[in-house]
Amino acid sequence: MEVEETKTPGKTHIEETISPSPTPNVTNTPDTGIEDKGFGSMYIIVIGIGAVALVVIAFILARKRS
Repeated sequence: MEVEETKTPGKTHIEETISPSPTPNVTNTPDTGIEDKGFGSMYIIVIGIGAVALVVIAFILARKRS
């Protein structure tokens, strides 16, 4: 928000000019930080593969100890 000080004879006041955002949020959805450009399902797949890998590692370690 820019603040401009304008002076008229005998008066001094401050005008606020609200500049529009460069990318207006048309759908009014909250900003999650992850832009959905076709990679939305990729995050779920990567997390799933990581979870499976952790289970496999835990299973291998459990078998080695027994």
